[in-house]
Amino acid sequence: MNKSIEILKSIYKPYRYTIKGKSTILETTCGDFIIKPKNKDINELYTYLTNRGFINYPKIIDSSREVSEDRFKSIYEDVLSNINYLSNYYNTLYEIGFNEVYASPSNYIFMRNYYKLNSALEYAKSELENWYSLVTSETKIRVCLIHNNLELNHLLNDKLISWDNYMIDTPVIDIVKLYKKEWKNINFSEILERYMYKFPLLEYEKKLLFILISMPPEIKKSDNEFEKCKVVSEVMDYVFKTEELIGPYNAEHEEEK
Repeated sequence: MNKSIEILKSIYKPYRYTIKGKSTILETTCGDFIIKPKNKDINELYTYLTNRGFINYPKIIDSSREVSEDRFKSIYEDVLSNINYLSNYYNTLYEIGFNEVYASPSNYIFMRNYYKLNSALEYAKSELENWYSLVTSETKIRVCLIHNNLELNHLLNDKLISWDNYMIDTPVIDIVKLYKKEWKNINFSEILERYMYKFPLLEYEKKLLFILISMPPEIKKSDNEFEKCKVVSEVMDYVFKTEELIGPYNAEHEEEK
């Protein structure tokens, strides 16, 4: 039951919840949800009541199919929105750089490497469509307890600390956040290999992971040209390193086909 509550919270972001007996009522902008432990399968009973014109009961969202579909759709729409935003963002920077009479050093680096940024976003968008097609056949989404704020500073004497942001969600989130924060500092290929040996990711989870980390970060603004060059170079390093990380897995997947 607690897992169902966490999944619904992550999808619908309720603004209020009420506990009545064994039931939990979540109030959201998409309507109210009643979560109650299931002692027996009542689908057959509800079908019987519906056939006799009695419809005054809540729509059943069984613990798997409908919640999973909504969750997958929510992920798809959020990621697609981010990809489109980044595409527009980098296209705007390209137009600005293209119209400069004398390119600044940072813009020169950017213009020389724009094709890699565009390629990374096209990859993410194409793979997102493939991911969404893949998950349409899934009846459940795998969730687990995640730290939700992984970074090297939270590893103290082989103990993982700072669990303040823990939640129930897809395990992919922890890997993505660790990579985004520590990609420069660790051999992530080795870490990912060891992680997947201990906890193999499902195909749709692996695909989502690669989509999310392949999306380049924005270029932080700076009035200092030297700093701007460093930032642009760092973003490009991220793109090249991520491509290097993902490449072997994509090649392996193509061979399996």
